[in-house]
Amino acid sequence: MQVFSIPDIRQAEKDLIEKLPERALMERAAFGLASFISQLTRASDLSPNQTEIVAIIGKGNNGQDCLVGGEYLTQKGFSFTSVLHTDNSEKAKQIVKRAHIVLDGIVGLGSASPISQTA
Repeated sequence: MQVFSIPDIRQAEKDLIEKLPERALMERAAFGLASFISQLTRASDLSPNQTEIVAIIGKGNNGQDCLVGGEYLTQKGFSFTSVLHTDNSEKAKQIVKRAHIVLDGIVGLGSASPISQTA
C-alpha cells in the first residue's frame, strides 16, 4: 500500500483544482462517498430505505463534500440528515444516535488543531 503525506495530498489537490472546473473535485469526492456507502450497505445486506445516514457538518470543505454526498445518497434512496457540529441539542444527539452511518464533515486536510471534546 502506498502512503501519502498531508503536504503531498494538499499539493495533489491544489494541482487538480487548478485543472478542473469549479466544484468538480467536490462532486468527485461526494460521488465516491455515495458509491462507497452503497457498496458497504449492499455487502451488509442493508437496503437504502433501511439505512439512516447522518453527516456532522463543520465549516470547511469536508462539510460541503458531505452535503453534496447527501444529495447523491438521497437519489439512491437513503435517508440522509445533516447536523451542524455546533448543535448540542437533545434532538441533534438523538438524530446521531439512531443513525446506522455517521459521516465526519468536520475534520479534513485543512485542520491544524486537535479535535475538541465539543466537536
